[in-house]
Amino acid sequence: MFLCDNVRCLMASDDIRDTIVVPLSGVRIMRCTACKQSNYCSKECQREAMANGHKFSCRQLLKGAAGSPNKRVKMFQGVEKRFKAAMLLDKEDKTEELLALQNSLLGDADALLTSTNNEGVIFRIYEMLSRAQHSIKNIHESHHLNLMTKYIADRMGSSLLACVHKGTAYISVGQSSLMIGEALESIVFHTKCLTLCADYPNERRHLWTKMAHASLELGKYQKCIDNVQHAITIPSSTMNMVTPNLPPIEDEIAGQLFLLAQSHLALHNYKKALLFTNCSGTTAQSKNSTSTCAWDKVELLL
Repeated sequence: MFLCDNVRCLMASDDIRDTIVVPLSGVRIMRCTACKQSNYCSKECQREAMANGHKFSCRQLLKGAAGSPNKRVKMFQGVEKRFKAAMLLDKEDKTEELLALQNSLLGDADALLTSTNNEGVIFRIYEMLSRAQHSIKNIHESHHLNLMTKYIADRMGSSLLACVHKGTAYISVGQSSLMIGEALESIVFHTKCLTLCADYPNERRHLWTKMAHASLELGKYQKCIDNVQHAITIPSSTMNMVTPNLPPIEDEIAGQLFLLAQSHLALHNYKKALLFTNCSGTTAQSKNSTSTCAWDKVELLL
């Protein structure tokens, strides 16, 4: 089990220390003096947890359930009820109503950290809130919540489902990193994710395209071209890693063509830049046509 209830901290006990790189020697585990249920390995972890949901859960949930198994059961029943209500709001795209519950949902996630085997529910809470924040263009808050999905996914071990969660989280963090201008960080996360997505061609093609985008942002134009060239060699598949934010193949192709056009323009290859720009516009306007039509032209130009 994990000894620290700050979701980003991987301080663990001996039974899982073989998967954790954090040493235990000299570490003093401290309990929250208010709720007497959450444990932290440092003041820094406690402060971070307070900002990420413990301030709510400590006062509204954990403190009232301290010392009573029956009260803890009722507390978790309330958490489950709110989680199911949030899932329904997410399914029905009721973004405003879902975001109105953000503080309580983050508190619920923090409370769930005081028990075991709740990582999947916690992951889903962070994922729902991140998607809702993204839909209202609150990109920085969406990125922060994506990082939270990454932190909880890192606690999930190495099962197949855990790898799916990690792959989804790393793709999301990489994308939001790029959107807030952290292109290098985006490349780091997408590169890490390639191994997790080894059996999922659609995700791998998407990752190479995103790394091409990040390379363009960094001014590495030939690297951008090379990454797009690699992406287009990866065939489409009917099987996804349950990643909710992969674009349609036509949109991805149009994006790849745009990246090629911008890179060639920066490299003063004006003829190729113009041709790729024209191909990109044609692809974007004719989504009902087969994707091979555009790439037949592209392969002649590369």
